[in-house]
Amino acid sequence: MVQGTLTEGAIGFRRFGIVSGQKAMAVLSLADGDVPPFGAVVQNREHIRTGMVSEDGMVWLSGINPEETMQVLWGGEMQCEIRFPETIPAGNLLLPCVSATKTQSEKSVTTEETPRWLTEADAGNRRESKQ
Repeated sequence: MVQGTLTEGAIGFRRFGIVSGQKAMAVLSLADGDVPPFGAVVQNREHIRTGMVSEDGMVWLSGINPEETMQVLWGGEMQCEIRFPETIPAGNLLLPCVSATKTQSEKSVTTEETPRWLTEADAGNRRESKQ
């Protein structure tokens, strides 16, 4: 944090990060019918927190834009994603939280200039090529 004191007659400028969009109450649900845990964080693609999950999967979201996708994180990792409809209704939203494109147990490795996906168990059994 940087602090400064302006002298008499000085004009100071400050930049603020702004999240634009609508606000809404939503209920998140996982594929198995369960809900994300209490305290799970919702963030947008710029990694700005837009909400936090409370009891029963309820979350107050800000910065919502139509057809936008946001990530839901808990345990320090992204667990699933939510996608907003083309038209955001005035009432509460029911949003399915679907698995991300790759699971948390997968990681990207490059072997002989060919990108591959290996599970952590496979990665331990294979030697990655030097680059």
